Amino acid sequence: MAREVKKDAKEEMFKVFGEFESAEEINKSAEGLLEEGDKENLYVLAEENGLDKEDVDDFIDGMGAFCTPFSAAVGKLNIEKKYADKDTKMILNTIAAMAMTLCRDESFAAAVRGKGKSIKEIIGSMKSAAGKHKTGSMGVCCGTDKQLIAVIKAYYLEGKEAMEKMIESLY
Repeated sequence: MAREVKKDAKEEMFKVFGEFESAEEINKSAEGLLEEGDKENLYVLAEENGLDKEDVDDFIDGMGAFCTPFSAAVGKLNIEKKYADKDTKMILNTIAAMAMTLCRDESFAAAVRGKGKSIKEIIGSMKSAAGKHKTGSMGVCCGTDKQLIAVIKAYYLEGKEAMEKMIESLY
């Protein structure tokens, strides 16, 4: 019997199989499920990781890996979008879209898939910096698309501290 993925609770994002560190880990889990003949949970694994049903069908038919570094990274970003709360949805979707374009680089895609990495951390750091530099009751953290891409790259490739330094340099 397939495990259920709750679609309405953000705390359920990686509740069934847990958060995977890499496409390789997801593929190993998928291979184990296939060896057990557990096709139902292959679809649950895909749903939980933002992967397409058609890719599961291809995997079952022996037409390649369950996922690639690119599809695993984009899938994770799509899951973050799916579970975004309404207060951060617009900026999260913007950051996710920009990050997705960067996922064509395999090292960036691998970094996005990293356990614990989340667009919400980027947003939190941006909000914190805006609050720290606010004038009166208004605080803004923005720049050009190029600057936001640099912030995204810094977070995923160099870590939170490097990202926060990048954000501070915008002021």
